[in-house]
Amino acid sequence: MKETTILLVEDELIIAMSTKIQLEAAGYRVLFPVMTGEEAVSRAQSDLPDLILMDLLLKGQTNGLQAALEIRKFHQVPILFVTGNPGMVSSRDLETLGDATAVLTKPVNAQALLQSIQQFIPPA
Repeated sequence: MKETTILLVEDELIIAMSTKIQLEAAGYRVLFPVMTGEEAVSRAQSDLPDLILMDLLLKGQTNGLQAALEIRKFHQVPILFVTGNPGMVSSRDLETLGDATAVLTKPVNAQALLQSIQQFIPPA
């Protein structure tokens, strides 16, 4: 069975590495985290992950929502947004991105994160 690959997009390195460790402990393959929306688009295009865990506020010119819209042009991948400010994502944004989208509020505990991932990708 194919191992589930997750692209982690987070501009705070400590949060990114902590999340990576949690997800790997749960059996997921986690690509090395990227910190910008531009890197997220490029990495999604080259690696075609099974799920993207995307912070909304990122370093660089492209935020998480803009990156998700670009990614959806070539890859219909589930995207879980993580943000400290859930008001940044409107219901209209979620409609545009489709059913395979959810928003988690920081700080996200490991159990809530895993449950959210399993809504889109059942455990192996």
